[in-house]
Amino acid sequence: MENGFTLIEVLVLLTIISILLANSIPLAKGYLDYFYFQTAINKLVSDLNWARNQAIANGKNYGIAFSKQQAIYYLISNQESGEIIRQEKISKQDQKIEIKEITLPEYEHEEFSEITHAVFFQELGNLAGHNGRVVIEFEGSKAKEVVYSSNAGELNIRRVDNDE
Repeated sequence: MENGFTLIEVLVLLTIISILLANSIPLAKGYLDYFYFQTAINKLVSDLNWARNQAIANGKNYGIAFSKQQAIYYLISNQESGEIIRQEKISKQDQKIEIKEITLPEYEHEEFSEITHAVFFQELGNLAGHNGRVVIEFEGSKAKEVVYSSNAGELNIRRVDNDE
């Protein structure tokens, strides 16, 4: 008796492996999309913390202005003059990430086509204005909410259901 595999056994094994791989590709794509969503949330949180730290370090208002329609935000170094440091898009073109709700104070800027909402931090790290929240949603999952819990500028992130 010879040891080894027949051609049919090898073909059956390759067929099983290819079926398993074909079924796992959509699952991997979903994980990758959700990973990009988490990255977008973490980038926003990082930029908010950066603006707060810059306000403390430099003794002037720093903040972030949000454009809900375009799903972008701007880092701004002075609330009055509105000097834009950088612009960030919440999602790439093929991603389904959007800003669902903003309850921050309204903010008008000459370079913005629509009224935006913004959060600014003062030199002690507290908010210049009232607190609010930004709800960012990834299609097909739960929304992720960036919340300012107090006027002291504390940043909290929590997951909320889409039907809340």
